[in-house]
Amino acid sequence: MVHTIDSGTMQEVAAAIDTGPLVGLTNAVHPESPNWRHATLSADERYLVLNRGRAPEVTVADLVDRRAWTLPLAADVAVVGGVALGRAEANLGLLAVHAETTVQVYRFDPYGPLVELARLSIGVPVDVTTSED
Repeated sequence: MVHTIDSGTMQEVAAAIDTGPLVGLTNAVHPESPNWRHATLSADERYLVLNRGRAPEVTVADLVDRRAWTLPLAADVAVVGGVALGRAEANLGLLAVHAETTVQVYRFDPYGPLVELARLSIGVPVDVTTSED
């Protein structure tokens, strides 16, 4: 859910937006942990883009019309972690997606389709809490 809160009064000032659940990302200690959810705000502050977990898509929430929908990513995406919309002039309108073993860049259109522009392979992150030195 997306809640809009006035920071001065800490009161909710608009209807909540149902963005749907994360898919397939849980943790035995904290199964509903917010650490799995990542979001980024568009430069005009109208759209919030959220990851979906183990689904090859992102959720877009329209903060004005108070509704949400999903947009598909490349079919080979297994996990969507972090998401970021570019704010610098050269990157304005670009969406970066951390997809476990790649970082992908898409041309962002809130109503789609997302157009993949680039992809960079990265190593699988190491879990430092279980590695032995």
